[in-house]
Amino acid sequence: FVKAGKVRALAVTGAQRSPGLPDLPTIRESGFPDYETYEWYGLFAPAKVPKEIVARLGQEVAKILKDSELRERMLVQGAELVGNSPEEFGRFVRAEMDKWGALARKINLRVD
Repeated sequence: FVKAGKVRALAVTGAQRSPGLPDLPTIRESGFPDYETYEWYGLFAPAKVPKEIVARLGQEVAKILKDSELRERMLVQGAELVGNSPEEFGRFVRAEMDKWGALARKINLRVD
């Protein structure tokens, strides 16, 4: 929609410019140096799934994410495929929970 001129993008929320929209500045470049956030997706499994199965799923997903056609289609939509190990993803999720939990506590966010 951005490239077609149907909507006007103001900035990307990540730390780096998007390869799909390289002329679009980041929010950091727009005057908010501490701002960085991403929309992300991940594959989760129940805690008791055997490590061998988790490892195999990780390997298969990594293969899929290397597909050049998939990568190009996602890039056109503004998505960058990362793909990492289950351990790296676990660390990422914990860091996200810490970051957003701290913000929720800071602003005294409550669920009613």
